[in-house]
Amino acid sequence: DSYELLATKVAQEIGVPIEYQKLIYKGKSLHPGSLTEQGLKNNEKVMLIGNKAMDQSEADALSSIESIEKSIADLEIRLEIIREEFSDYSQGFVPTDLRHVFLRALTKRAASITSDAESCRSSLVALLGRSTSEFANRIRERRRNSLKLLDSLQAKAESLLADLLDDDEQATNSEAEDCTLD
Repeated sequence: DSYELLATKVAQEIGVPIEYQKLIYKGKSLHPGSLTEQGLKNNEKVMLIGNKAMDQSEADALSSIESIEKSIADLEIRLEIIREEFSDYSQGFVPTDLRHVFLRALTKRAASITSDAESCRSSLVALLGRSTSEFANRIRERRRNSLKLLDSLQAKAESLLADLLDDDEQATNSEAEDCTLD
């Protein structure tokens, strides 16, 4: 019923990746969305223009990039959760006796994001290929885009990590002053 479902089925049955498909019905290109809204009815024929002449190394690279893109999206979500928790911490929503432990846990999680992002970067750099096929060019473009996303993610994570470390240092100094006053 949807373009996405049809394109996925074509990819599975025929082996033409979705991004290399052009589905045509009655001389018009189909686009994402409802197929019935585009005039397509059950059991009608659709023409496929596509290319699956991707060699195995390009297919493996594409699969790797898709996996890395999912990892980057996951890292973005994890980073946003830490930002929200740090905001709660900054607004005083964490009990005083737990603030130091909470801050250390956030710092550890933020550091793990920078480490995981660096692993993604290493994997992307390893995908440099010498092929000049259309698929390889598209793979290189996706790789470039993923590297840009990683640059942005790492900058945000490092900034957050610096804020966390500053607050941790201030909390440690404050605790040391409290101990001296007692």
